Amino acid sequence: MSKPRSAQVRPAASRRVRLLVGTLLAGLVLLAAACSAGAGDNAPAGKSTGAAAQTLQVGLGAAPANLDMTQTAGAAIPQALMYNVYEGLVKLDGQAKVRPLLAKSWTVSKDRLTYDFTLQSAVKFSNGDPFTADNVKFSLGRVPDWKANTPSYLAAIKSVDVVSDTEVKINLSEPDNNLLFWLAGPLGAMFDPKAVDDLANSAVGTGPFVLDRYNRGESLILKRNDAYWGPKAKLSQVTPALLRRRQRPGQRVAQRGHRRRLPEPGRRPGQAVPGPGPVQGRDRHHAGHHRDVDEPGPGAVQ
Repeated sequence: MSKPRSAQVRPAASRRVRLLVGTLLAGLVLLAAACSAGAGDNAPAGKSTGAAAQTLQVGLGAAPANLDMTQTAGAAIPQALMYNVYEGLVKLDGQAKVRPLLAKSWTVSKDRLTYDFTLQSAVKFSNGDPFTADNVKFSLGRVPDWKANTPSYLAAIKSVDVVSDTEVKINLSEPDNNLLFWLAGPLGAMFDPKAVDDLANSAVGTGPFVLDRYNRGESLILKRNDAYWGPKAKLSQVTPALLRRRQRPGQRVAQRGHRRRLPEPGRRPGQAVPGPGPVQGRDRHHAGHHRDVDEPGPGAVQ
């Protein structure tokens, strides 16, 4: 017989990490709440406000480089898509408490090594495919291959067992007090195996909104999912405002186009830059030298 497991517990996340992730997830909660809100909440009784045509623009901290949060770091993608397009088994509410989402209930074994989730029934992805326990196994099985959003936070997951279409067991190699916390974030997003070939440019989820249009670095439009399994969104459209980072003087511009030589800002071409210190970043130069930058060509993002 094997020896009984020790009482070792996966250490809780550091206060700093929990604060950072909590801030991110709080942002997701706020955006999701905004997407579900509408002026109709304050309308006089018996009067219609035309909620079907209501739209909302929500500002993001930065424009996402693409839509693939499995391979691209940063908060912009989860802020736009989590809880709106993508959903997980659980979510965080406005008080950062774990609440049911795609899982309507769950139990935890006494040794805290097995989580048994009962899933919502009749849930479908926006492409019409059903959401079942197989999607949970598939989605969590992909996490070790993620290159962003710290997949190691779910390293305690040893296996995922499909019990039925609406029941799934998550087995841990050691107890992890933070499991539900991490499952409420990007790592817990549920995917359709038929819709993961181009996550950089498309998004298919079970959420109250669907991706309507996406132009990289330019625009992102979410449209209400009228076939959503839960309460329908009151807004017909949400447009997260993509805020572009301003280029700092002397900073290298990674854009298409030809190259030209650019002097230090505020100095005439050919005038030397005083001081021997190097410039921080990729474009190091010494006094009297110019630095090369990429000049945007036709169609480049400014």
